[in-house]
Amino acid sequence: MGVSLDALLVQALTEFADSWEDHQRTVTALSEGDDRMQLVVPQDEPDLH
Repeated sequence: MGVSLDALLVQALTEFADSWEDHQRTVTALSEGDDRMQLVVPQDEPDLH
């Protein structure tokens, strides 16, 4: 790949930090009741037959 281990680690940590910031913004927005559409998966109901 022609990339040093140091450069690879810096890139990996940068991508992780960017993803973490996006994750934290999403968690904060959801906890504040942001008007985002939320999908809910219904619980399986027992078969009564």
